[in-house]
Amino acid sequence: MNDFCDEKSKKAFEFATDITKQLLTLSTGLLTLGTVAGKEFFIDFNLHIRLLVVFTMLLLLISILSGVITLGQIVGELAPTKITALRNPNKVPTVRSNNLLTFSKIQYLSFFFAVILVFLVGSITLIFPNNMQSNSNPQPTTHPNSQPTTQTNSQPTTQPKTQPT
Repeated sequence: MNDFCDEKSKKAFEFATDITKQLLTLSTGLLTLGTVAGKEFFIDFNLHIRLLVVFTMLLLLISILSGVITLGQIVGELAPTKITALRNPNKVPTVRSNNLLTFSKIQYLSFFFAVILVFLVGSITLIFPNNMQSNSNPQPTTHPNSQPTTQTNSQPTTQPKTQPT
């Protein structure tokens, strides 16, 4: 660490690094789970639910990318380049630098909204399972006055009922 850092600053950098790593791990796990399980569980759901799942995965990806950038910013704050050190030789490393806070906030907010969407998608699909199913395989319907018959190449599938005379 830099000679200018006191114990509180060292702890702040350690906590910032730990939180960033935790969110990276959680985001990566949720994204992996959503990608692997998405083909199995969400393929039969309607377009709105599938779009929510894709949007959730996009938010998780943004969280992962901004977390990696945040870790890079922490390293850059603790070990500045020669040019940065020459420009401002008395600069004390802080976890409150603008670059670090910007990407850290992006990571937190995207993860937070992704978790809310995961909860929302899960709740909607559990509460309304029949309403969320896709209509890609509609059930055949018959007219109230018709009886289903076996289908052949030359006959229609239903024939009207005849009234006895």
